[in-house]
This record gives sequence, C-alpha cells and structure tokens, in this order.
Amino acid sequence: MKILVVGCGSIGERHVRNLKKFSTVELIVYDKNRRRLLEVSKKYRIRAAESLDSVMELGVDAVLVCTPPNSHVPIAMRAVKY
Repeated sequence: MKILVVGCGSIGERHVRNLKKFSTVELIVYDKNRRRLLEVSKKYRIRAAESLDSVMELGVDAVLVCTPPNSHVPIAMRAVKY
C-alpha cells in the first residue's frame, strides 16, 4: 500500500512514525516547507515528493492530510481528483 502524508509537522510526523511499523506500507511525504520536508524524509528514510500533484499522478492508495485545518478540504479535493 502506498500512502502519502501531506504535512510534516508534529501530526504528520506522528503518522509517519506509526505507519513505519508496517512493512507493507510505502510512505511518501510532502510539505510545502522544504526544510521540514527534507528533515522528516531523511529522519525516517522515506521518499519526499517534489510537489503534491507529481506524487498523486504516480498513484497512491491513501492520503493523510496533516496540515492546518483550513487547508484540509482543498488538499482532500485534489486527492479525490486523482
């Protein structure tokens, strides 16, 4: 299963940490804050997406939206589009 975690703040990182326990899960992270994105990607040794659209075009099975609440719906709508 390929899962995209959008948002690398404390909640996103918590989801990454928990999902890393499952060997059948391929994780990808995205955050518009490049420093935070690279930090989490390196820390957990997972793929960092260059852009939200590029990774969704590759196909993911699930998207966890871990961003501030006011951005949940727009990001979820983009995910549903794919």
